[in-house]
Amino acid sequence: MPATYPSGTWAAPTINDSRTATPNQHATDHTDANNEIVAIETELGANPSGAAATVVARLDTLDTTVAGKYAPGGTDVAVADGGTGASTAAGARTNLGVAIGSDVQAYDGDLAAIAALVSAADKLPYATGAGTWTLADFTAAGRALVDDANAAAQRTTLGLGTMAVESATLGGDVSGTPSAVSVVKLQGRTMTADAPASGDSLVWNGTAWDPGTPTVADPPTVQILARQILK
Repeated sequence: MPATYPSGTWAAPTINDSRTATPNQHATDHTDANNEIVAIETELGANPSGAAATVVARLDTLDTTVAGKYAPGGTDVAVADGGTGASTAAGARTNLGVAIGSDVQAYDGDLAAIAALVSAADKLPYATGAGTWTLADFTAAGRALVDDANAAAQRTTLGLGTMAVESATLGGDVSGTPSAVSVVKLQGRTMTADAPASGDSLVWNGTAWDPGTPTVADPPTVQILARQILK
């Protein structure tokens, strides 16, 4: 019976020296060797029959058959035949359509960190440092604001009125900003920027309000009024 190849562990049979072996033993050794050759030929597609009757002739035929098969260091095996068609890792990736940077994404620490996060509803990944990521809350209210096309739409979402776009510059009798108000007029009439002295009052000088001492045309009348007020 021809040996089975390659199932199991195949080992070449031991051929005993014809000078010391019995005729039957030596003949059996040749039969075993021939059977192994037939099994290998069958596996490789060589024709085990024909004029090659001796062990050496069969090995020569087998050697010719094997020469056309793939062997380490030989021709690259085509992709269609189950190989990569290349002798380098880069070439193999290109031929297989997995070239790094064009067909597939190269390894990236940020992507690996994001992939390690456990996703959940209303969560958004954000970086906490170089190569480190975590999740933050991203509520429906937040999404409603973020998806607005412009600031006007966002003000509508927030329910803001026209005051939200009013100028912060004050007018009328005051100027400046809400946090730094200056009184520049009184009843629409200009006030000077002069610094008042102790005891001064605002006095209309004919063109503007100015700190100073009022001019009293009739002092006795003023004194009588003052006494009446102080009583």
